[in-house]
Parts: sequence; structure tokens; C-alpha cells
Amino acid sequence: MLLRTFNSISIFCLLGLLMQLPAMAQQDQSGYDSVQIRYDFTPGKSVLYRVISYDSVMVYGGHQRKIVRERVEMVRYTCDSLVGGDYAMTATLEAYGASERRDDQPPVTLVDDPWVGRRISFIMTPFGQRTKLLTTDSLAEPGTAPGAPFKPLLLPYMGGEHAHIGSSGSFRFDQMMVENVYPPVTLHGTSFRIIPGRADTLGQKTIQLGFSDVGNVTYNLQFGKGKDGEDLSLKSETVVNASGQYYLAPALGYMAGGQYVLYGDFTMTLSTGGESKGRHIISMIYSIAEPEQ
Repeated sequence: MLLRTFNSISIFCLLGLLMQLPAMAQQDQSGYDSVQIRYDFTPGKSVLYRVISYDSVMVYGGHQRKIVRERVEMVRYTCDSLVGGDYAMTATLEAYGASERRDDQPPVTLVDDPWVGRRISFIMTPFGQRTKLLTTDSLAEPGTAPGAPFKPLLLPYMGGEHAHIGSSGSFRFDQMMVENVYPPVTLHGTSFRIIPGRADTLGQKTIQLGFSDVGNVTYNLQFGKGKDGEDLSLKSETVVNASGQYYLAPALGYMAGGQYVLYGDFTMTLSTGGESKGRHIISMIYSIAEPEQ
């Protein structure tokens, strides 16, 4: 039932984007309402987001496994300095809580995670492209933030800067998922973007951005030694299909919030030769939890 619910949500998100296209075409004929699609951070500017996510993970095969999880996270982004025309940013997971159920076991409540408190610093362009990992606190070993290496970013890559209300188009991207996993992996994909209009929402005047994304990402994890001393590793290859809506607040210079649904069809291969296939569905909604500092 939960998987059917997530499927319905994702389909409706995509249909919502497509249904707006006729209205957009009509608006184009009546003139352009130009907008600038970029982040605007200054040193010391900080935003705290409250993120609510639902995970549904299914591993297929003879030993079928499932995980259902509701996550609540508090994530802060801070601009440390300007680097040329880019931003030196730090992302910190400040708090985490989850209710998780594995297979037919009773639900378990989690109130902490090893990722909580870790500061991850990176270079980001004004359009959201992560170009370089700078430093990480206490990440001597490989690890993954709650969710997955490919979970949606709260400050996504937005594509071209100059646009107008009613415009649409596609662009390629290669995004380092620095906030999600260490060492970071890169999501390679294509995004279709539409800009349906302006919206007064979440206490802000915003520009609505709709995205429909496809991509793929590979994650390699070393997790120990075998009985003969050989390295043991797990390789995960994931094909991502996703769509969602974001609300860019020009007066703030960042997102006021948004919602996003993602399907990740993965294949996991052990260095010992075993292979498993499955699907990870993430439904996320988030908004500003604390005014700008």
C-alpha cells in the first residue's frame, strides 16, 4: 500500500508539471516577466531548514527485505565566504529523529545519527552546482547521511540564470552530492525545468520552479576484510527518476522550501559475487525553520 501511495504522489507531481505547459505557452504570447534564477549569499548568512522525508526501501529476490522510515531533520546552511563569484558553504545536520520499521519487526524510534553535528564545507556556484569539497569534520571513515547518497538536495542546481515566467527547457548536470556521502559521489543526469509563475507562500514572495529529473549514480563502499585478507566492498548502481517543486525567495537569496519525490532503482554487487536489486523511494517536503541570521 505504501509503495502504491508513493507511486501516486510521483505521478501526480509529474502530471502537475506537464499540465501547466499550455498555460505557460499562452503567457509567453502576452509578454515576458523576466526573472533571475540564482542564489544570493553573503558571508555569515545562514538558513535552517526543517525537512520531513518518507523512505520506502525494498530489496527484491528470494530474501526480500523492506524498510519503511519517516525522517525529521534540521539542516543548516551557512555561507562562510565568497570565493571569486562562488560561495564557500558549510552544511550541518543539527538534529535528527526517525521512526523506522524493518520487515515485520515493531517500529523503532531513533533520536540521533553519526552524521549529526558534522560540518561539511564545499564550494557552490550561484546556481547550486557543487564544484569542490573543502573540509569535513570527523569523517575519517566512509559514511552516508540519513537517507541515501542520492537523496534530494535542499539547495538544488537550478540551471540557467536568465529566464522568464512561463519558460521551460532542459539541461545536463553533474552534481557532487557532498552533503549526502563521504567520499562524495556524483549524480549524472538531465533535468527538465519549468517556471510556472510567482507564488506567495511560506511567508515569502517566491518564484516557483518545477523540475523533472533523470540520472544515475554509482556508490562504492569498503566495509572490511575477508577471511583471506582480501578487501570486501559493495558497489551500488542507481538509476534515479524524480520530480518536484521548489520556491526560490529572491529577497532571501535561497529556497523558502519545496517538495520532491524520487525513485531510485538500484543494483548492489558484493565483491564476493552476490547481487541484489531493489528500489528506494523518497518523498520529501521542507521549509525554513528559522529566520535568516
